[in-house]
Amino acid sequence: MIVDAEDRLLSVTVDEEAVIMAAYRAAVEDKRPKVDEALRELRADSTFEAVSTYTNANSASVEARRLEQQRQLDEEDDYGRGSIKDTSTW
Repeated sequence: MIVDAEDRLLSVTVDEEAVIMAAYRAAVEDKRPKVDEALRELRADSTFEAVSTYTNANSASVEARRLEQQRQLDEEDDYGRGSIKDTSTW
C-alpha cells in the first residue's frame, strides 16, 4: 500500500488493485457532501470562526519562525564552507 502525507490511499499492489481503488474513491466521494455540510454548520458558529482565525494566524507565525531559523542555519552552513567571505577591514 502507498499513502500520501495526509493518509490518503494512493495505491494497493494486489491482483484486485483497480477494484479496491475504485471502491475507495467512491467511498471518499460519498462522504464529501456529508463533510461539506458538517463544515458549513461549524463555520456558521462564531466560536469556531474565532478559533479558526487564531489558529490560522498562529500557524503563519510558526511558519515564519521556522523559515527564519532555516535561513539562519543555511547562512551558518554557508559561512562554515567558506562561501561567505568576511569583508571587514582591520
